[in-house]
Amino acid sequence: MDDNDFIMHQIKSFAEGLGIVLNNKDGSKSQVVFEQQQGQSGTIETEINKLLFKGKYDLAVKLVFEQKFILERDSYLKLAQWLMVKLNSYSDVNEKLKIELKHSIDKMSVKK
Repeated sequence: MDDNDFIMHQIKSFAEGLGIVLNNKDGSKSQVVFEQQQGQSGTIETEINKLLFKGKYDLAVKLVFEQKFILERDSYLKLAQWLMVKLNSYSDVNEKLKIELKHSIDKMSVKK
């Protein structure tokens, strides 16, 4: 597996984190910290901003959707709402993409 591929790295990190959580037998809350590769940007917002700058709005939304399985609910909602504001500031974003993101925000807002 190529660890230089961002998506594959995310999947591998998620699987490792899931393994840690599932193997926790004493019932205490686990916290999974993901290491960053050297040279990788510091925040997910930075990665999303890079995608937005290049006009890759669909990939930015996909990246946020992937964070639903990594971040806690409130952090995911904050990130998704931040992206929605950013997408609304661009005139060339496909409305369907914004609707999908809005649907995800609404769905996560109802869950508790």
